[in-house]
Amino acid sequence: MPVYILGINAYHGDAATAIVKDGRIVAAVEEERFRRIKHYAGFPRDAIHDDEIAGYRIRAGSTILLCPYITHRHPDFWENPEAFDPDRFLPARSTGRPRLAYFPFGGGPRLCMGVDMAMMEMLLIMVMVAQRHRIHLVSCHREEPDCVLDMIPRYRVRATLHPQLPVSGPAPAEAAVV
Repeated sequence: MPVYILGINAYHGDAATAIVKDGRIVAAVEEERFRRIKHYAGFPRDAIHDDEIAGYRIRAGSTILLCPYITHRHPDFWENPEAFDPDRFLPARSTGRPRLAYFPFGGGPRLCMGVDMAMMEMLLIMVMVAQRHRIHLVSCHREEPDCVLDMIPRYRVRATLHPQLPVSGPAPAEAAVV
């Protein structure tokens, strides 16, 4: 099973440090991780007016659940939707995709106001860890989501960090269990 904790090992294997050289690849890996592993089961929204969506009548006051987990796997928007493929977020493959086919932080006026800071923090952490370590899952069970209000791992994710071999310098220390 590919490692989706950071997505780097699954995408680039031993060449994780090559990712750091191209910010577009780092961002694409992070976006694909969010597409594949969504942390929220859905976004409830209340209809203000009567409406119709795809032939279904929506009455004012009805609550609609927007579900990124389903939308982010819909074959009309994503080629091979179950595969971990960060290249789908590079410009050559993302043009023409509907804007809200990907909405890990919501969208429109209800977009999470911390999205830019969250993405920056995640990218920095991902790059810093990838420069120094390779991640190996140590779990004996298959990782699967547990859907409550948020999508969380059903079981605790256990992994080890193994120092990257430096180009020059001292020998790496022992692996640390996290």
